[in-house]
Amino acid sequence: MLVLTCKIGERVVLPGLEAQIAVLSIKGKAVRLGVEAPLEVTVHRAEVWNRAAREMSVPAASER
Repeated sequence: MLVLTCKIGERVVLPGLEAQIAVLSIKGKAVRLGVEAPLEVTVHRAEVWNRAAREMSVPAASER
């Protein structure tokens, strides 16, 4: 894992994905990030992605 310290307005660039992550604001322990990426690049929060992945691996109720 790469750990970076950034100020508001600074960006992290992911050249292989043509994506950038910008620090928009910092309020207490909360950091607001903006993600710019091509439409074909899917972006999710990890907990949302993990929940969706778990749900996709469980058969639908109609298949039981």
